[in-house]
Amino acid sequence: MIETKIRNISNFAKNIIAILVCAIVSIIVILPYIHNGALHCGVDMSFHLNRAYDLCENIRNGNFFPHISTYSFNQAGAAINMAYGALPLYPMAIAMLLINNPINAVYATMIFFIFVSMVIAYAMGIKVWSSKKKALAFSFLYVLSAYNFSWLFGTFGLGQAIGYIFVPFIFYGVYSIFFLKNKEWYFLALGMTGVIYTHILSTLIYSSAILITLIIIIFMADGFWKNFKYFIYACVTSLLATLFYWNNIKELYSADISTTSGGSIASAKLGLGDAIVGSLNGNNGTFGPLITILVIVGLILWNKQSKFAKITVAIGLLYFLGTTTVFDLVWNFLNHTPIVMIQWTGRLRMVSNFFFAVFATETVFVIINDKNEYAKSAAFISAVTFICLGLSYTFLNQSSGQTYVNYKPSTAKPAPFTNYQINSKDGFMYLVKGYNTGVGSLDYWPKKAVKDWNTEEKIRTHHAILGKDEFEVKYNSLPDGISYNINEIRKTSHLDLPFLNYGNHYKVYVDGKETGYYETSRNTIGVSNISKGKHNIVIKYKQCNSEKATKVISILAILLLILLAIFKNITFIGKKEENRY
Repeated sequence: MIETKIRNISNFAKNIIAILVCAIVSIIVILPYIHNGALHCGVDMSFHLNRAYDLCENIRNGNFFPHISTYSFNQAGAAINMAYGALPLYPMAIAMLLINNPINAVYATMIFFIFVSMVIAYAMGIKVWSSKKKALAFSFLYVLSAYNFSWLFGTFGLGQAIGYIFVPFIFYGVYSIFFLKNKEWYFLALGMTGVIYTHILSTLIYSSAILITLIIIIFMADGFWKNFKYFIYACVTSLLATLFYWNNIKELYSADISTTSGGSIASAKLGLGDAIVGSLNGNNGTFGPLITILVIVGLILWNKQSKFAKITVAIGLLYFLGTTTVFDLVWNFLNHTPIVMIQWTGRLRMVSNFFFAVFATETVFVIINDKNEYAKSAAFISAVTFICLGLSYTFLNQSSGQTYVNYKPSTAKPAPFTNYQINSKDGFMYLVKGYNTGVGSLDYWPKKAVKDWNTEEKIRTHHAILGKDEFEVKYNSLPDGISYNINEIRKTSHLDLPFLNYGNHYKVYVDGKETGYYETSRNTIGVSNISKGKHNIVIKYKQCNSEKATKVISILAILLLILLAIFKNITFIGKKEENRY
């Protein structure tokens, strides 16, 4: 009994040390960016900073679940939040509330994301390997990979990068259902819920990986169909937990909206050799030299690998080949299917990177023998951190010549679409509050609003239409709404306001009195028979009953998942579980 207590205390202490190591390294790898003092674009940076700022201002004003963007994205009421998961924005929005300098707030959020990701990878690694050293090595390889950092900083693709955090939950959940005594299916549900609320394209890709994994498991696991019920539990619970999101999608697509075109998902003529060399060189969006070399070495040591390791690298290689010309025949057929939504095959590397990190971890411990194991593990962790810092300094050096956004963007001088940097609070505010033609600025607008450049521009620049006259209106942003002060009404007429309409989801008030509205020819909100004189017009988004009901259902389902995790004694003390491999 005493020995058991001592062992538990020792395990707890080791886990605390591992978590502290993750916390320290999370700070260290972001220090170069903080010291540099600028946010570097990242083609998606404008899109995600606008979303985060909009959520920040909504929270500041008491609205925690905004449906439309009224503080950013040209304050036109775009329904981006209804289509694009907002989960990763909450830590950043809260950081912006607490930290006066928005640049530091963004980097503080990056530290948080990396730390949480490392802890999750470590915790799930313990459950898979029953080894803290392997779990910590996997955490470092997976989270500090060149691929992950290229998405965080190279493209500033928060959706895909933060969805990446939940992948260990997903695949451990599947592994647990079919190979372990404890059927911890709720990890699969938690992981898919997190990804759905973060990035819908990642959901599609990870779902395909789960399907392929299940096909492999059918031929390997005893009692597959007996255990399949736990997979169904996970699917149903995840569906309930994300019902709020799916209902929002339904409401949004009931309007006639414009969506990002999938185009072609061909592999852009990336040859297999070029893909391997690109990864060895650490090109943006690749696995980087460390994981690439470890995978190659692991393949050379094939006879020493476990069946588990061989399966993981096989899945990783399949998805990797899918990003090269090897799979062009397949993609030419799939170009005519809904999978075209993934937009380009490079996204498949997110699956490869996960499975390669697992295989690389196995390879590391094939190479490391029992002699001086702790010293070798410490050296390995230090090397991973060193390589990650090197990649960061390379990125910062290459980005030093980017254009500074230190001016108020306008039609005459918009902010650059890409290849720019922000090094001040003023520059940040120009980007999120000012004239915006960047990535995502027209996402999910009603089709009539994007029928031509002139129509888009009049909405972006807050031009109302009164009869045949156009004029710029003054506005004040509100949570899920906007307030216009109109001084130009000289005669009773219909007023077309520069605020997007998505159907019967609004309440309109003229001088404090609710009134009706109509959809204009440019898919904005119009008010009939506005009398001459000065008026205050307020437009507020109105939640329908299905939105309210699904919000409650989703919150309850998420709470159920969290409570299951608590009552199942989810801790960082790894208990050895039966592994059928």
